[in-house]
Amino acid sequence: MAAITFDTIMNTLQFIIFLYTFAYFIISIPGLFPVKARPHHPPTKRFAIIIPAHNEDQVISFLLDSLAKQNYPSNLYRIFVIADNCTDLTASVAAEHGATVYVRHDELHRSKGHALKWFYEQLWGYPEHFDAVAVFDADNLVDAEFLAVMNDHLLQGETMIQGYIDSKNPNDSWVSACFSLGFWVANRLQLARFRIGASTPLFGTGMCLDCEMLRAVGWTTETLTEDLEFSMKALLHGYKGSWAHQAIIYDERVANLEGCWNQQIRWQQGRFEVIRLYLKPIAKGCLRADVDMLEAALNLLSSIIVMLSGFVGAITMINTLFPQLVFLRFTPLLPVSLLAFLSVTQILAPILVLLVDRRPLHCLAWVPLYTVYMGFWFVVTVAALLGFKGRHWTHTQHSRSLTIEEVKIHSKG
Repeated sequence: MAAITFDTIMNTLQFIIFLYTFAYFIISIPGLFPVKARPHHPPTKRFAIIIPAHNEDQVISFLLDSLAKQNYPSNLYRIFVIADNCTDLTASVAAEHGATVYVRHDELHRSKGHALKWFYEQLWGYPEHFDAVAVFDADNLVDAEFLAVMNDHLLQGETMIQGYIDSKNPNDSWVSACFSLGFWVANRLQLARFRIGASTPLFGTGMCLDCEMLRAVGWTTETLTEDLEFSMKALLHGYKGSWAHQAIIYDERVANLEGCWNQQIRWQQGRFEVIRLYLKPIAKGCLRADVDMLEAALNLLSSIIVMLSGFVGAITMINTLFPQLVFLRFTPLLPVSLLAFLSVTQILAPILVLLVDRRPLHCLAWVPLYTVYMGFWFVVTVAALLGFKGRHWTHTQHSRSLTIEEVKIHSKG
């Protein structure tokens, strides 16, 4: 039996990374074309708007004010705030702004997923009937057309819909700028998934779920990334995710590295949990040549690909800088020009998204920093894997107090 050489290992990893990157390069192309208006329907769907909130009294009033300005009949939606283990004035501020407040105290089960699971049990016994739920984070701001757009999608037969997540504070720091840019790219990838007919995963906020679908699947999430977990669970139950590009919310981005580190660690640890729970059944769907399952598998494996890419990239750089280290030397199977092309696409993608989205020109200056930010993702992903057994939920502090009108003015540059 032939021995497995270092060349074999490195070239196998390079080939896997190439196939994965090339696949997403092809998948992402349809997301760069303009978005056409969808058919408009009269407002008929009744929404329960749900806002899980832990110590968010500094920002939640701005969200509630934006929801009060929806271009949708006020009798067709009700706002519920889950004051989850709060020690501040979140409950009273929410009540003052017209929300129906549910207070929850459970220190053993602290997370957004647990709060939603608890609340849905209350909602099913609520005297009013709702066709769908819309879930927001307390730091969000919501565009006035959000519910009207979601009504259109629901009436088209869609049951699990993710809205467009824009940034509330991209100009606060280089961290919030890069974080915002990452989500703008992700939004276009979501649009591409939708256009090729693949299922689009949920992003955790700005999402709309049909109540019948939600009850059929059941909200029993256990991981730190309840959105991705429910997306996989619903897909295995036969429910496909869809994308509402014109249903826009504005989310607060962390503006410092420490906050970004803590948030990303939580997200990546949650992703590893979802991989552990759902990769096997998703892989079985791939064997049936199911396009949705195949795209879901690519999505789940992104964290592993990030780590492999960082490892191969580091070895390649060491080879270039220190050729005397013979034990790390390998002969690349793929042409250098091909690998260079794939590297260029990673830089070109955010530039194209900024141009297609018609973002202010100064945003182009963020692209070099974005490449540094992607390296940060590699470090976070490795740290998340190493600390997987010690995972725990952490709260992200929000304090950016802006109105929806102020955010829209700033977004125009």
